[in-house]
Amino acid sequence: MRGAAILALLAASAVGAAAHAACRHVEVAAVVADKAPGARQVGGLRLAREPLVASAEVTGAKSVAEGQDNAVLLQFTPEAAARLEAYTGSHVGQRMAVLIDGYPSVVTPIGGPLGANGLQISGDYRAQAVSLADSVNACRTKP
Repeated sequence: MRGAAILALLAASAVGAAAHAACRHVEVAAVVADKAPGARQVGGLRLAREPLVASAEVTGAKSVAEGQDNAVLLQFTPEAAARLEAYTGSHVGQRMAVLIDGYPSVVTPIGGPLGANGLQISGDYRAQAVSLADSVNACRTKP
């Protein structure tokens, strides 16, 4: 998918089959220097206090297949997408993290502007991609 980041899905436990129906909260955050003022410590990482994309700004997710890779495409509000694209465009070479339920599941270097078309998380297993997409969407379902 053009404009989407392809990231390695590192935390299989965050998308296990048992969590299929559970609501998963997703956040995208900048990894900052150890002495950055106001930074928060999460799973051994120093993250900016404010996320680049908060969970409430994730508008949906869908599982996609790209060759032999399976992935989840996260979609954001226009404001969050623009913010992520501006940040990643001006911070090439730095790192960002994707958190699932507060746990850093993916940490990756920024290679260029991301976010205009969403953010793609790739992994090995189709069932995990479907489970993560379903559980992110469970947070967006209105009763």
